Amino acid sequence: MLLRAFAKSIGGDFKRIQFTPDLLPSDLTGINFFHQQKGGLAFRPGSIFSNIVLADEINRATPRSQSALLEVMEEKQVTVDGATYPMAEPYMVMARQNPIGSFGTFPLPEAQLDRFFMRLSLGYMTREQEIAVMSRPDSRELLEKLTQVADAETLAGLRREYRKVRVSDAVMSYIRSGAFTRWASSIWKRAVSWAFARR
Repeated sequence: MLLRAFAKSIGGDFKRIQFTPDLLPSDLTGINFFHQQKGGLAFRPGSIFSNIVLADEINRATPRSQSALLEVMEEKQVTVDGATYPMAEPYMVMARQNPIGSFGTFPLPEAQLDRFFMRLSLGYMTREQEIAVMSRPDSRELLEKLTQVADAETLAGLRREYRKVRVSDAVMSYIRSGAFTRWASSIWKRAVSWAFARR
């Protein structure tokens, strides 16, 4: 529901993809199929064509299907049969995985883990937190009350402003000294985001 709420607040689309062992890469990216009326091939977009995508239980799918997300997460585009299709902005993939070692799970490849901006472990709720969640209004009612507070143009403007934040060489060197390049880049982006939000 959190991602549905986020998508609604920015006027974007939301899709939840249930990852299962029988999920095919083409289910995600889309396929070219023979269109009888047109007498030729037509592209049918896959389920990753949305603004906000939730890859639910991502580690239940096979590594082959997991890897179908690599290009779209890194470059915000999909290539099918040599044709490239860009994603609509804004675009974001979030994922939820089952505990490593659970029956029927496949570990995520390092190349894919690197593409996530951050990784959170929520743990288990306390008894008091569970009671508070049970006593809340139905999440669908809350979602219906939400209104749009931004649009794609506003978000694009914020991204342009965000890119103007400068980080000193000393801070960059400090960030790089304790992490691999991809992780350092992620830490840098978080720091810049925080600095931009504090302006």
